[in-house]
Amino acid sequence: METNSASPTVSQTAHPLDPLTGTEIGSAISTIREQADLGSRVRFVSVMLREPSKESLRTFDESGEAPARLAAVVLLDRESGTTTEALVDLGAGTIAEQKQVEGVQPAIMVEEYEECESLIKEHPDFHAALERRGLDVDQALDLITIDPVPAGNYGIAEEEGKRLCRAQIWIRPVPDGNSYSRPLEGIIGLIDLGAGEVIRIDDYGVVPVPAENGEFRAAYQGALRDTIKPLDITQSEGPSFAVNGNEVSWQGWRMRIGFNAREGLVLHQIGFEDGDRVRPILHRASYSEMVVPYGDPSPSRYIQGPFDFGENLVGTLANSLELGCDCLGEIYYFDGAVSNSAGEV
Repeated sequence: METNSASPTVSQTAHPLDPLTGTEIGSAISTIREQADLGSRVRFVSVMLREPSKESLRTFDESGEAPARLAAVVLLDRESGTTTEALVDLGAGTIAEQKQVEGVQPAIMVEEYEECESLIKEHPDFHAALERRGLDVDQALDLITIDPVPAGNYGIAEEEGKRLCRAQIWIRPVPDGNSYSRPLEGIIGLIDLGAGEVIRIDDYGVVPVPAENGEFRAAYQGALRDTIKPLDITQSEGPSFAVNGNEVSWQGWRMRIGFNAREGLVLHQIGFEDGDRVRPILHRASYSEMVVPYGDPSPSRYIQGPFDFGENLVGTLANSLELGCDCLGEIYYFDGAVSNSAGEV
């Protein structure tokens, strides 16, 4: 779907709360590489804006004096298992702070999920579990989906102090099909991500694979309804909102749009125009965490309750949107930048 001819009012004004750009993330990573003593197996878990204080923002509003632009970097040394937090002054091009954090594990990186899938699919005990369910291993592996979840802490001695992930198993009905329609119930893999090895494959008993395909996309539905009338979204005079850099204003409301690797969308300085001033309502709004405990006590499901933000970095899992597919009408997209574990923006 094409956009309407009228466009929102858009201008670009830098602000201390603007998310880190791809260039800034790359600069922070380069500074870390040049000035920190990194081992060969150090990975970049996240690179995010260290948001300025309210006091420094007031100074910026009053005098235009911008606070230092700081990038908070989390590093994982997969050789030693140590976690490091660093603060990079982007203007000065220096590391302002650096410290090791003991007794913690940083969030799981996307590349580690991919490693987990490869390790499980290659393991002979996993192949044996597939065969016990009447599956041909060579044919099944192409349809298998591995869903790693953070291991949690259940007081199990052999799991203490390790960077662990548990793998749940699913099998698609068709290539590129619905990953979650058919679980291979009872199979759980335990993976040491630090060592890059499978600790064990648990099989709690064979449960029949669901016979239904569980596909709801149009291509699998046969004939579709032909009684739906067209829906057109138009604004002949353009939208009512305006965009100034990362600030959005609409019907008296103002807010700043932020984004980071951990939380994804963040809203800043939400206010409402009251005469000749903007009445502040909320300084910052974001999802700090989301957990969905499934509440199933079975041995292959009690583990399922990941913390999606702290353990999985929702911002790094965001998908790019496409006009006419995800959004219709007068839409303005904001860019967001993150890095992968290799330090590539």
